[in-house]
Amino acid sequence: MFWGTSFAIAKEALAATSPANFLFIRFSLACLILLPVACTILAYLGQTWAQARTATTRTAIILSMEPVFAALFAWWWIDERIGLWGWLGAALILSGVIAAELKSNPDVPGGR
Repeated sequence: MFWGTSFAIAKEALAATSPANFLFIRFSLACLILLPVACTILAYLGQTWAQARTATTRTAIILSMEPVFAALFAWWWIDERIGLWGWLGAALILSGVIAAELKSNPDVPGGR
């Protein structure tokens, strides 16, 4: 439906403005409205879908790792420097996750 109506809208818009202006407005609207909304909705849909199919404790452990993954991804992708407090925080989070997994996993020696 959107695809078909876009041709009629484009024809009317191109009669009033240049192709460059039309494309600038069209892609600006997509960047400012469509992409953030669609990406946010899809991310939360995927997260809640996965949470419904995973144990509560496992979900909490996975979600508690988000700051660690965010810091590591920023270090890898944009070469962000991680300070001492950042590394200590990541170590505390990782040790908490490991302790929770060892305590709740009966297959691991020492776990319940």
